[in-house]
Amino acid sequence: GRPWLTPAEAAAGERLRTEVEQARAGPSLTMRWDALPRAGAGSAARIEPGDRALSAGRRVEEALSAVGPRLRPMLTRICVHGDSLKLAETGLGLRRRQGKTLLKQALQALADHYGIAG
Repeated sequence: GRPWLTPAEAAAGERLRTEVEQARAGPSLTMRWDALPRAGAGSAARIEPGDRALSAGRRVEEALSAVGPRLRPMLTRICVHGDSLKLAETGLGLRRRQGKTLLKQALQALADHYGIAG
């Protein structure tokens, strides 16, 4: 049979999941040896881990806003919290298989937001 998700939908979900992981990374509390200055390699525009996490958090919020309030809860349950489809349906009070339809619509909207053609 045909795959349930298109490659674009799967890629959009994976991109959101990756950005969520980056947003959760936050600043490091231990010494970062790679952050020490190197001789001859000077760049005043160094991006700190905390800055990356904040930027990723903004991208996640923009992506979730782009899918709209009707589809956001399902996308959040699956891609952000890592719930199973069944658990997400139960938690959102949906009928069996209703979540599958909402998730597909959410991933389509997310792919559009990211500009992923499919």
